[in-house]
Amino acid sequence: MDSTSRNGYFLGIDAGTTRIKAGLISLDGELAGLASCDVDVRHHKAGWSEIDMISLWDKVCFVLRDLLAHHPDKASAILAIGIAGQGDGYWPVTADGDPAGPAILWNDTRAKSLAIRSNETIEQLCRDNFVTPLFPGSMPMILMWQKASQPERVAQTHKIVHCKDWLNFKLTGELVSDYSDVSIALMDVRKRVFVDELIAALNLEHERVKFPEPLPSCSIIGHTTALASGQTGLPSGIPVIAGSIDVAAVALGLGVVKPGDACSILGTTICNETVVAEKDFKEPFLSGGALSHVSEGNVLRFMATSSGTSALDWVRQEILGNEPFEQIEAWLNSIPVGSERLFFHPYLFGERAPFNNPYATGGYFGITANHTRGHLARAAYEGIVFSMLDCYDNLPPIESLISVGGGAARSSALCQMVSDCLGKTIIRPDFAELGLLGLANMMAHALGYTRDYDWLKPKSQVVFAPDRDNQANYAKLYPVFKNLSTWIQPFWES
Repeated sequence: MDSTSRNGYFLGIDAGTTRIKAGLISLDGELAGLASCDVDVRHHKAGWSEIDMISLWDKVCFVLRDLLAHHPDKASAILAIGIAGQGDGYWPVTADGDPAGPAILWNDTRAKSLAIRSNETIEQLCRDNFVTPLFPGSMPMILMWQKASQPERVAQTHKIVHCKDWLNFKLTGELVSDYSDVSIALMDVRKRVFVDELIAALNLEHERVKFPEPLPSCSIIGHTTALASGQTGLPSGIPVIAGSIDVAAVALGLGVVKPGDACSILGTTICNETVVAEKDFKEPFLSGGALSHVSEGNVLRFMATSSGTSALDWVRQEILGNEPFEQIEAWLNSIPVGSERLFFHPYLFGERAPFNNPYATGGYFGITANHTRGHLARAAYEGIVFSMLDCYDNLPPIESLISVGGGAARSSALCQMVSDCLGKTIIRPDFAELGLLGLANMMAHALGYTRDYDWLKPKSQVVFAPDRDNQANYAKLYPVFKNLSTWIQPFWES
């Protein structure tokens, strides 16, 4: 490794649902620079969630220019670029490279009226071929909705890609995708091939050519163009890797790389993941999903809820009067386990894991005059934690440790609740941007610095051990939480 390489940096871009971040990771794993900005998500109608694709690229350009303005000496030392983005959804591109309409996001529910959930043929094909079950925000569902409602846009669409693929295209001019994103819909995750029988059953044969053929996440797909250089301030000619869906990048940053490893990403959605070897992946699944792990030969089995911290944000804003988090944490620590028999369902955006019901709704159960705002706060947090336990009950067995990341993982009170409720030791790495660290590991692998996928690791961590008394109390309350979901289903369906 020459002197330039020793002083080099990996540029990672995390294009999330609500925020874009760009960071420089040094070869010793330090975050050497960070810039970010909010994403504009549009909700024109109830249940709709869209992003203007050109506006998103403009935001990325702004963040990159801001990052380089604060670190001008590092621009020439960028070794590679990797992007992780929000998954699922629908990002249409014309043959001329323009958007064929807005991006329709993973949490959009306009397609929930399509009768896919009750179609036994479709469900059986998904089960038999190890395909992630369809939900309203998945690409095939949105495509079917658009074929029926906006056929002219489908006719204009050359390729249907994912968030990070669109940004990679703007950087390199290459319109491709990777296995982690593509494998999440219509693909047998064990064999990494599209299931043509399922595509035919969905009446999408004519659209099959619009699906990009995927590459491994660590593949170098191209280099920054002169046009992209002028827009972003980056030098031209920087290698760009295919990148991955954001939850796979965070898993790498958390060191979740071998079978039995597990993690939970506590973000807008809560994604609970465990690694399974492809050769051992033999049990069909009815909920949640699976995607190709960045490390070839492994599958990332996941349960990603529709509501995560978004539910807690709603409670804080609409019920708790935007109380400071310090006050909320004080309430969490002063109210006993179980919030004195008050329960909360966090299904504010329907639910997709561990059960798939876009008509599910949130709610409080058991409110009495003795309950305070503190009880409402703790019950909301416990509803999220019970939902996580429900997810892990439907995942393959894991080791005794679960690593956590995401914005809500900064809450020590929440991390302790997770440990108590799940009865597992929780590890919170001391690193601000785990998705960017995961991308740096992909780039290090792509450039031949290492054969490992967790070469760069956080240098310290915080450990939360379960309180056995609290665990016993949660074990008694959990069946009530589960039964409430069963009892209220007729209301959801009506």
